[in-house]
Amino acid sequence: REGSRYNREIKEATDEADADRRRLKAIKARLISTNEETEKLKLALNCNQEELEQWAGAAAKKEEDNLTLQRYARADEAKIKELSLSIENLTKLLAGKRALLDNEMKQTASYQMEMDRIGDDFKAQHGERKGFITQWQETVAAMRTRDDEISQLSRQYAQVESAVDEQMLNVAKTREALA
Repeated sequence: REGSRYNREIKEATDEADADRRRLKAIKARLISTNEETEKLKLALNCNQEELEQWAGAAAKKEEDNLTLQRYARADEAKIKELSLSIENLTKLLAGKRALLDNEMKQTASYQMEMDRIGDDFKAQHGERKGFITQWQETVAAMRTRDDEISQLSRQYAQVESAVDEQMLNVAKTREALA
């Protein structure tokens, strides 16, 4: 009995040792598998580490680019404000110049109307002067004609007077001869 008990215990111990070996083998297999996975993870982690470093570099570059963009945006905003102020000032200046131009245009139009009126007056006076000159020339021509007529009449008068004097002389001679 004791032998069988020992046999049983040995068998149980052997079975237990076999089970422990199987478990040990399974554990070793899992250990190898786990080591392989760990190696894979380490490799992946190294790759991921490189990717992470690249990503961090890209993120830093992106942040730097964003800061640069912000600086440019602030500079652009300042330039836009400056240009807007310049546009506003130029618009005010333009409005002032336009008002001056409108005033000058009104004044020029007024002067032009005055010049047109003066031109019309000048034309009327020139026409009137021409009329006076024509009338004067006609009067001078009429005076010449009258002068000529007077001269002719003077000559005729002188001839008639001379003829009358001659006849009076003849009448006086005839009276003396008759007397």
